[in-house]
Amino acid sequence: MASVVFDCEFEPETLLAIQDLRKIRRDVLSKQVEEIGATLESLVGMGAIKSSERLSYQQKVVIDLSDKIKELDQRIENPETVFSDEIEMYLDLLSNP
Repeated sequence: MASVVFDCEFEPETLLAIQDLRKIRRDVLSKQVEEIGATLESLVGMGAIKSSERLSYQQKVVIDLSDKIKELDQRIENPETVFSDEIEMYLDLLSNP
């Protein structure tokens, strides 16, 4: 994937708000990892997945969520770097509180 990097001034409050959003997203993903067993059990109960598929789904979902958590941890460690998806999310939240 290509990366585009440029310098841009952001207000300190904006950087703090984006950093807070990162932490919230990480917490939500962590909670999803913690509750994946119950979620998949519910899907089995509804017939959305077979019981025999539960473990493979769990492994794939946990890997995907863990990768996202690692990425967010890296972003949290670098609060001065802001990514386009974060700007987009921040602007969406501002326009739709």
